[in-house]
Amino acid sequence: MESTRTVPLRSELDPADCWDLSSLFVDDQAWEEAFTAWQGRIPQYARFAGRLGEGPEVLAEALEFHIQMERSGERLGVYAFLKSAEDTTNGVYHRMHGR
Repeated sequence: MESTRTVPLRSELDPADCWDLSSLFVDDQAWEEAFTAWQGRIPQYARFAGRLGEGPEVLAEALEFHIQMERSGERLGVYAFLKSAEDTTNGVYHRMHGR
């Protein structure tokens, strides 16, 4: 006789058998706070509009700002992607990843 096996829910797994994402964000609330801060910084790109040719200092400042934004965005994206991948039935993480 064949036995059927079911995949356990994420909530039923031993945390030791799951990804430890705490090095990215302690919890979803910390992610939300970081996302809100990151999103609030996007308009700061405007301060460089039409100014990159003013000199190397302005260009360096713009590049540094962009690099910081990219790194922060990547960190946010990786956390959201991994959370959505660990439980594909959880719509909260799909929305988080979509943002």
